[in-house]
Amino acid sequence: MKWFDGIPPFKWVVNFLWKGMICDGSGECRITNLLPIGGEDVGTLSYEEPCPKLDSYPCLKIDFTNGSLPRYYYTRKVSENKFLSFVHTQDGSDSYSDVNVLDKGYFSQIFSSLSITIRENK
Repeated sequence: MKWFDGIPPFKWVVNFLWKGMICDGSGECRITNLLPIGGEDVGTLSYEEPCPKLDSYPCLKIDFTNGSLPRYYYTRKVSENKFLSFVHTQDGSDSYSDVNVLDKGYFSQIFSSLSITIRENK
């Protein structure tokens, strides 16, 4: 997490416990943690053009609204090896809880398989 809408000690704890996200290639993504926290956290991946919350360019949207912490991840490629993910809360406040930097991996495969060019912010 690079930015967090909360107190610094809580950001540190979440960063320590959060291991990452594994996407299975069929549209399902699962949050992984160092310790089990509150049950499974599974989301559904979709390609959105335009991105509903960021701007008029495409993005990947990961819908975690069925879990214990409802939210959307709006994810955009920003360089060859990095993706930026804005986490939009689903509590009615229309706000963001955090911003994450994700390393190259599954998201690169998705963008490649779609044969599209995503705007890279430099």
